[in-house]
Amino acid sequence: MPTEYIETFEFKLNADSSKQALLEGFEKSNQWFEQNPAFIYRSLAYNEENNSWQDVLYWRSADAAQQAGEAFLNEPLNQLFAQQIDV
Repeated sequence: MPTEYIETFEFKLNADSSKQALLEGFEKSNQWFEQNPAFIYRSLAYNEENNSWQDVLYWRSADAAQQAGEAFLNEPLNQLFAQQIDV
């Protein structure tokens, strides 16, 4: 029986960020995720009530998600997306 692993990240935008820049970064970042055979799907949602975003990623395993998470910030395709997030 196949299993999947779901990761969720909730965040807010930096004060100097824009929705457009976040979405552009999201698309570039997806190019990197889609190269990983253990990656299944990703979605991005906005919660108007608390002005936050949620990034949801579906993986074939927890190990694959962890490995991608460790490599995420070192990948140039992810930089625009990461720069929009208030940490």
